[in-house]
Amino acid sequence: MFGLPLIDIIVTILYFSVMLGIGFWASRRISNQEDYFLAGRRFGKLIQTFAAFGQATSADNAVGTTTTTFNNGIAGIWSSMLYLFATPLYWVCTHWPRRMRILTIGDYFEERFDSKAMGSVYSIIGAIAMMAFIGLGLSAMTKTIVAIMPKDAVEFSMAEQATYEQAYNRELSRTQAVGTPVEVLSFAELREREQLEGLPADELGPEQSSRLEVLSELRPATVISHISKDLLIWIVCIIVLFYAVLGGLEAAFLTDLIQGIFIIVLSVILIPFAWAKINATYGGSGMFDAMRTVHEKLPDAFFQLFGAPQTPDFTWYYIITLSFMAAITVVVQPNGAVMSGSAKDEFSNRTGVVVGNFLKRFCIIFWGIFGLAAIVLYQGQVIHSDMLWGHATRDLLGPLHLGLVGLMISCLLAALMSTVDCLMLTSSSLLTHNLYEPLFPGRPQGHYVWAGRAFGVLVVAGGAIFALQFDTILQILKFIWEINVMLAPAYWLGIKWRRANKPAAWTSIAIGGMLFLVIPAMLPATFSSMRYSEDLLRTTNPEPTVVTEVAKEFDVERRALEIEKWEMMSERKLATGPQPVELTIGEPYEHTYLFP
Repeated sequence: MFGLPLIDIIVTILYFSVMLGIGFWASRRISNQEDYFLAGRRFGKLIQTFAAFGQATSADNAVGTTTTTFNNGIAGIWSSMLYLFATPLYWVCTHWPRRMRILTIGDYFEERFDSKAMGSVYSIIGAIAMMAFIGLGLSAMTKTIVAIMPKDAVEFSMAEQATYEQAYNRELSRTQAVGTPVEVLSFAELREREQLEGLPADELGPEQSSRLEVLSELRPATVISHISKDLLIWIVCIIVLFYAVLGGLEAAFLTDLIQGIFIIVLSVILIPFAWAKINATYGGSGMFDAMRTVHEKLPDAFFQLFGAPQTPDFTWYYIITLSFMAAITVVVQPNGAVMSGSAKDEFSNRTGVVVGNFLKRFCIIFWGIFGLAAIVLYQGQVIHSDMLWGHATRDLLGPLHLGLVGLMISCLLAALMSTVDCLMLTSSSLLTHNLYEPLFPGRPQGHYVWAGRAFGVLVVAGGAIFALQFDTILQILKFIWEINVMLAPAYWLGIKWRRANKPAAWTSIAIGGMLFLVIPAMLPATFSSMRYSEDLLRTTNPEPTVVTEVAKEFDVERRALEIEKWEMMSERKLATGPQPVELTIGEPYEHTYLFP
């Protein structure tokens, strides 16, 4: 079923059943808005820690960090570690909403600037930002699980065969355009490889063994899965809605405790199996031999944490700049009031937020370690790096038939759902308390609880739409950054400057909205020629960076591809410059990095 063994399906269903049971139990303890949105303000340090850890750690973090490390080396961990130096500041400022005695950050804007309209505007903008965060997690989770459950070529329908061939032709056109040899499998080759893999090893003749070796080095053009990406998104949304809409914040935070443990398991489970496969492939035993092999195979640049030559963005000054940005914008995120307000006391809130976020930073290190091992194992095999985690899960855990693939799916869902449930409740509390209640005042508390549940459904559905509408995770991230920048100045000036007033706050939000949201969306829609204007396509002309390195196996293989590409271009009379010189392992050489 879905390309998974029965034991993996049982593990996944068991996990879902426990989450739904918690939601049903918690729903019986709700009597008012404070119970539903803040769980009666009764959580201690343990729950607060895993709640902070859970909402800060979604499926896109583990998958995304591994992907950036796979592409850039260990410096890729900064894609998730950028908030490291801002984390201690959480001890200073995350309890402010609690001291203000507010239910949402929208209440702050309403009371500080004496404007219910500003609170309503913040609630709408904040809810959209939370939808984008939800969409980000859904997008990463579905890509990974789709890669875990691929179909064999023999199972493809006619429509799926056509989809695969279209992907192959796109890759063929792209690689031929830049003169790189095609490294992907056509549908016929994919079927051939599966047939050869299905034969016992002792029945393969020399010619068949040689052919299988060639085909095994090529990558599928795309992944056709047993489960549709769209269907998977809506299944997860429905389950989250059931336990979080019914049980409110108490159900969300109790499930976060369980899901936090799952996330930690997710962070380490693939590493020992990756090391074991490295040892089995290249020789050695134990952790240290595997790590030694990784160092021997990969270039030294892949182990530079700051300012690696292939990742110039992650310099020390760039990281400091982004840490400052994080400190400025984090306080205006809507979920801050939920975290501080649900704690039973201020110390529990501070401890939970800081410890929970530092716990995530430790997990990031494990994701980076696995990313380095994955380069050794899968370089050249995975065509879409955002599917790396799913490919590794299937390759490392699938052959064991111990339910570990089902556990990994549960871990990925836990990472996602622990974020979605809190963000959903944050958004529904904003829309209920700062938008709906001012429009329909004086209703019973039960009425507003059900209004919050209805808004929760809309928010999760909006997150699903975000995941389906944006093409890449980076597009969603850019949208999220712009939303936070719009609101942060008015918040900080209102806190720190007594003379900050309502006209200034409105002006700040309006200018931010125009610069980061309205103008970028409206101008290209109004003047379509902007999309193709040569004047808007001018780029910098950076100086090449030349670095002297000692050739590792990775460098030798890369140079062999460069020579093959040069020879192909030479046959077409298109080659420029002299033919690259072949490298040998251990030989010093100069490598030129030219950045876009």
